[in-house]
Amino acid sequence: MGKVFNYINIKNNLLVPLSLFVLAFGLRYHFLTTYNYPLMIHEQDGVAYMDFAKQLLHWNLLNYTLPPLYPAIIAAFSFLPVPLEFAARLASITMDALTVIPLCYLAGKYLGPVGGFATGILWGFFSFSLYFTVSPLSQSSYLCCLLAGVALLYRGLEEELCEVWLIAAGACFAFAYLARVEGIIGFGGGLFLCLIQFLRKGKDFRSKVVHLFFYLSGFLVAAGPYLIFIHNRVGYWTISVRGEQELKTPDAVNTLNAAGTLVKNTTSGLSLWTKNFGSLSDFMVFVGNNVKGYFLVYERIFPLWVHGLCLVGVVLLIATKGWRRACYPILLLIVITPIFLLNIPKTPSYFYPVFPFVFICLLMGYEGVITGFSYVYRRYAGGTAAFILNKTYGILLTVPVFVLVPKFYVDADNAFQDPGLVQQAKLTEKIYKDAGEFILHNSAQGETVITRWGLVSYYADRPLMILPKGAVQDVVNFARKNGARFMVIDSIAVYSRRQELEELLNPLFGKTVNQAYGLHIIHLKVDSELGEGYVIYKLL
Repeated sequence: MGKVFNYINIKNNLLVPLSLFVLAFGLRYHFLTTYNYPLMIHEQDGVAYMDFAKQLLHWNLLNYTLPPLYPAIIAAFSFLPVPLEFAARLASITMDALTVIPLCYLAGKYLGPVGGFATGILWGFFSFSLYFTVSPLSQSSYLCCLLAGVALLYRGLEEELCEVWLIAAGACFAFAYLARVEGIIGFGGGLFLCLIQFLRKGKDFRSKVVHLFFYLSGFLVAAGPYLIFIHNRVGYWTISVRGEQELKTPDAVNTLNAAGTLVKNTTSGLSLWTKNFGSLSDFMVFVGNNVKGYFLVYERIFPLWVHGLCLVGVVLLIATKGWRRACYPILLLIVITPIFLLNIPKTPSYFYPVFPFVFICLLMGYEGVITGFSYVYRRYAGGTAAFILNKTYGILLTVPVFVLVPKFYVDADNAFQDPGLVQQAKLTEKIYKDAGEFILHNSAQGETVITRWGLVSYYADRPLMILPKGAVQDVVNFARKNGARFMVIDSIAVYSRRQELEELLNPLFGKTVNQAYGLHIIHLKVDSELGEGYVIYKLL
């Protein structure tokens, strides 16, 4: 009978997270197909990921600036009978839905089976996740691998000090790094937790060294080839080659100098920080402003009572579980530290790992409140009332789920119908896609397009050259020197980021452009509804 019960228990342990995965995937697929929007500006990093995926399908390994995991997943999904863009979106929602499995396991270790299930439900219906993960971006793949690494490390260090779990944990942290470079921080946090084992009693020194070796081996086997690949391409050891661009805005590294060329970054380490921030005090002000900016974004995502219970949960996590066990979910906070050091947009996608931590702490805080209420109630109420409370305790723990799930769903649906998002979709259809398709039908394969937006080259199916900042003649010379055949100048790019090129919009208003530039107008459009337009030039 014992074997039968064990078998049933194993099946239940698998059935619950798999059911939650199906639920989470179904919800995301519903929104993906219901709101079938075109690729938009906030999703245009997906163009680079899809291009990388196409390179991988042809065993072309030239790209060393992007982490390869998400493009590899896109490449795998591209074997389905769907367009590449849909495959990329499908890859994103699938990885996001899979996140519920390690999250359910990890939450269960702190909240019990009911709490683990409740956390999984919250993730499945989470409004930002439903809205964001239909975009072909890497955050979902990163978070799934990161959470899997944390869960496996917990299993390997806290439950079964077993080399299999530690190898798997190291590999998952490597996959997180191969999805987004900040995943290396998760690996470092895991390494710290492994080193803590040296301070614990019960195992001899040699055994601890062996288990640490297994964790490192898992990481190096998975990430080592990529690290060697980068070393061979750039000539030095590094975890990322994006350097200056990660510290400064993209426009700062796409500005022409006096010679009409883009200056490559030649500094590294402390010199790079000094060059961009000047002094420690300037750097601290910069970080402080980032912290405030991201906090304001985070604050608006949940109701006030969620923030309150989450803070209670953080205190209880450390007080009741001990600082060592508390470190596992806290890793989800530590990995976001780079966003406070970078000049990037303040959006929730950059602190995506925080949300699983919030749900665990929310339910832990609520459990603490219920436990306190239960203690008082049992002390002053009658035995029958206390008995009823004891029997309904598990149901009470799921109350936040019943409150938040309808709100999450409505918020996600409203986000897809937001006028700003609909406006972006129209801009894509009538400006970027329209320009791209004109070039597609009026150019030869391989002819390069210089434009501010990767979306244009994506719809043109032509190579992209990013439009730099600079005087008109310098930009035209740069384009011609680097082999660009077509130049797309749109009003959105000019008025927001490339004001120096305003003269090139003259044809939209019936004016001429200096003939000395050697530009031939082949198409232009003004959309009266949007109040935007573009001009396509051919470089003579």
